[in-house]
Amino acid sequence: MNGDRGTRFTAKQAGDPTFASGPRFPSGEGGDPHWAVQSTSASMVGELQRQLEELHGVTPPDPYSAAWMDWSADPYGGAFNTWNVGVDVSTVASSILQPDTSVPLYVCGEAYSHDQGWVEGALDTAEQVVEKLGVEAPPGGSFRSS
Repeated sequence: MNGDRGTRFTAKQAGDPTFASGPRFPSGEGGDPHWAVQSTSASMVGELQRQLEELHGVTPPDPYSAAWMDWSADPYGGAFNTWNVGVDVSTVASSILQPDTSVPLYVCGEAYSHDQGWVEGALDTAEQVVEKLGVEAPPGGSFRSS
């Protein structure tokens, strides 16, 4: 693992105009002013990469942009999801995991789970995607109770 990931963003390949000045953070020149308040730093991105590397044993690629959002701030005041009245939750929750089976794109998170608003819902849908990919659960381990 690289112990000082926050500094690697300034040492990009000089010949690559996409990365010549490091990742573009939204508040930077040409960035969307909406995200200026939510801009992040190279050290924040570096810490995220360090944690991903530690947890998963892989070196994540350098981002081309980074931002964060505090949904509790005005004008949002918080955020949560609920299923609309009349929605067949089981059908939607199952089909959204891979909306188009010809494309290797998967959706997981509490918003499309049976436990909206709780981390358990996010973990449940993440495990369903992992199972769809054919990865077996570790011995004696499963996030899901069903």
